[in-house]
Amino acid sequence: MRKAINPSQTKASMAGEAERISVSVIIPRPWEPGTFAAVTAEFYSESELPAGAVTSYERAKADLGEEGERAGNVRIFKELLTRAVTRWVRQTEQGKGVWRGNNEDFNIGDACEWQGDEDFAAALSSCGIAHLVIETFSDGSNPSWDYDDKLVDEDAREEMA
Repeated sequence: MRKAINPSQTKASMAGEAERISVSVIIPRPWEPGTFAAVTAEFYSESELPAGAVTSYERAKADLGEEGERAGNVRIFKELLTRAVTRWVRQTEQGKGVWRGNNEDFNIGDACEWQGDEDFAAALSSCGIAHLVIETFSDGSNPSWDYDDKLVDEDAREEMA
């Protein structure tokens, strides 16, 4: 398990009134079935949001309509994460170097590798992300366990019937 980022202060937390929003999302890697990232995060409802995307958390929720609050929270979180990573790349030599070294590509797998870095954490915090845990999984790690495998012992079924 990777080290979680949990900055003690963000602009929103200093304001005192912001609601903390939690999101969990599974991000598949379509070209490699069975490989995905599991992301859990918390961000503040009054976070600094990307210019032109949404002007406030409440407006973003309203704009999403039938997409629903959960999907909206994930979309807002993705926007905040994108802004934070962009800041990290723009404002730090380390971020620029990582981005350039990855052929100017930085995705959720890369974020997993950098989530424990102090400068990366500062960029997340500056965009209102209060907590981030990214874990990556691959199908090959549990070849003997499928989603639909039964978790009640077949031999015990008769005793319980």
